[in-house]
This record gives sequence, C-alpha cells and structure tokens, in this order.
Amino acid sequence: MLPSGGHRNDPVSRSNLMIVNVDGTGLCQLTTGDVIDSAPSWSKSGIVFTRSCCALWLIQPDGSGLQALPSTSGSNPVWSPDGTEIAFESSGHIYAFDLSDRTAKPLTQLNTLPIVIYINPGLANTINPKNKGNIGVAILSAPWFDPVRQIDQASITFGPTGSESSLASCVANDVNQDGIPDLVCKFDVAAKFAPTDTQAILKAKDANGFLFEGRDTVSVLPP
Repeated sequence: MLPSGGHRNDPVSRSNLMIVNVDGTGLCQLTTGDVIDSAPSWSKSGIVFTRSCCALWLIQPDGSGLQALPSTSGSNPVWSPDGTEIAFESSGHIYAFDLSDRTAKPLTQLNTLPIVIYINPGLANTINPKNKGNIGVAILSAPWFDPVRQIDQASITFGPTGSESSLASCVANDVNQDGIPDLVCKFDVAAKFAPTDTQAILKAKDANGFLFEGRDTVSVLPP
C-alpha cells in the first residue's frame, strides 16, 4: 500500500491502496477518495483492508468488486489460510468474518462484561426457599448497554451459582429512570438457595456471544 493524494498543508489525510509487481513494474492504484485505506491482507478471495480506521472493505486485485463487509467495525484484518474467513480486532476482542454467510462471530473475550442487577427491585433481597413464587431481577441499563435490545433472553441464567436455567419471563421497565429500558425478569429458583448463600448471580449473552455477569447480595431464610 502506498499513500496517494493530499499535500503537506492539506487538513484531509488520504491513503489509498496501490499494488506493484515485485520487480517494481505495473504500479496500479486500486482505491481512490478522501479516505484512509490501510492494513491490506491478500488471499485468493481478494484483498481485505481497513478503511478510515473503523470498517473492513474487500477489493479484487484488478480493482473490481469494491465492497464494505457488514458487521466488521474493526482493524488489522488477516485472512484464514483457505481464504474463507477474515480475522479482525475490535474493542479488544478478536472476531472471524465468514465470507459464505457474511456474518461475524467473536473468537475471544478477555473478561466477562460486568452488569448491574437488582434482586426484587424496591423490596428486600430476602429469599425464602419454601416460596414457590418467582424472584424478580432487574438487569439495569447504562449509556453503553441496552439490555432489552442486546441481551439474548434465551441465554439468561440466574441463581446461587449463576448457571441455573430458571427463567420464567421478562418485561421492559425503566427501573433506574435513565431513559433506557431495563430488563426485568422473573426466575423460579428460590428452592435452589441455601441459608449459607450470600449472593445471587445472573449470567447472559448478547447476540454476538459476549458474556455478561451481574451479582447482588441476598439473605436466605432457613428452610
């Protein structure tokens, strides 16, 4: 890749893709425009590169087929050996983009993302193991987090270990009054708690497979 266009005093930075033979002949510019194209990676399926530091694009060596790849906001793309997938980095995680179904999936996650939960919002966090009623848990929203839209409800588990599949229902309700709906769910899990338990754990995933975990203190009555 070679930079093209722009002047020393030009406030707009430009960097376009160019290819050249190893002997220095056949120099050809592949991309144009007031963009920053960088980090190209070549395979039999084409050349993938980062455009303006935040999106992945694909182009063929003859300059045809220029296209943005969906759901690939990231950087540092690298082809798989067979040219069917592209690995890239985004927000500290590594994703793989599959050319066949044009979807991206996470490959790594450094840590579980912490979320805030309230058990029995507005009431005491007391659990009676004999009570067959549902325990309410609010998954609170944040400026970066909309649980109603982001959480895959089928993935939610809750209980003394956080792995109990006990979800009964969920509704949207702005519990913390921040203008973003919270997700309030009910769980049929009271019988799983013992008097020695002092906290309850909720685990969930989003549509991309990222893990979330929230904890709140509880007081468990003797059976």
